[in-house]
Amino acid sequence: MAHGQPGIGCACLLEQRKAAIDPLKAFIYLALASLLGLPAAVLANPVSQRVLNVGYYEFAPAIYTDAHGMARGELAELTRRVARQAGYGVRFRGLPGARLYAA
Repeated sequence: MAHGQPGIGCACLLEQRKAAIDPLKAFIYLALASLLGLPAAVLANPVSQRVLNVGYYEFAPAIYTDAHGMARGELAELTRRVARQAGYGVRFRGLPGARLYAA
C-alpha cells in the first residue's frame, strides 16, 4: 500500500469483513426462522393418536349403526368419552356376534 493512500487499505479490509459476516448472518437468520417455524410444524403434524378398534354388534338403543354408518347410542358415546379422556381415538366396527367372540 502506498504511503499517500491510507483509505484504500481500509476499504479492502472492510470488504473482506463484510464477506466474512454474510454467511454468519445467513446462518443466524436460518436458525431463527427454523426456531420460529418449529411450533407451526409441530401443530401441523401432531403426534399420531393411539386408536382403539372397538367391535360391536347391534344392540339398539344401547349401541347401533346409524344411516351414515356411524356407531351411535349410549354405549358408543360412553366408549368415546372414556377413550378421549385416556388419550385414545376410537374406531368402531359393527360385526356379527360370532366374529366378535372368535376374536
